[in-house]
Amino acid sequence: LPDVRLSGSYHPASSGRVAGGDWYDAVPLGHGRLALVIGDAVGHGVPAAGAMSRLRGAMRSSALRDPAPAAVMAALDDFAVQMEDVQGASVFYVVLDAATGSLTYATAGHPPPLLVRADGVTAYLPVTARPPLGTVHGAATPVATARLEPGATLVLYSDGAVTASGP
Repeated sequence: LPDVRLSGSYHPASSGRVAGGDWYDAVPLGHGRLALVIGDAVGHGVPAAGAMSRLRGAMRSSALRDPAPAAVMAALDDFAVQMEDVQGASVFYVVLDAATGSLTYATAGHPPPLLVRADGVTAYLPVTARPPLGTVHGAATPVATARLEPGATLVLYSDGAVTASGP
């Protein structure tokens, strides 16, 4: 999309034992819309990385069928409940309409993104989180809306960025 710039960073684990379940993605939905998601499957090591990979694939499939945040979260919750190696997953999912800056979003146990306005003023998007995916099957998913003004930046980050110890 010509009016949207994306940037991401992921630092690979130094070994399979410390690999995590963190993931992010951007899915073009057509008609100037883009789905952005960030999540974290609980745990470490190969099981968490495998769960993350399957959840990411399920999210893409769900978003391309029906990108509405409540529909995607419900589909991911159904998927996570059936996964024996997932003890929960936090997810933030948002649909951006690039032409209007409209954001429609939902979260499941994930911290809210930071909105940096063009003038540098920052605020977290207000969220009403449902429990992490796979922990309370069928929990209601509150959906919120906001607007991303021209020149603003939306910062999605892993919960590991705020809970990690050390630098």
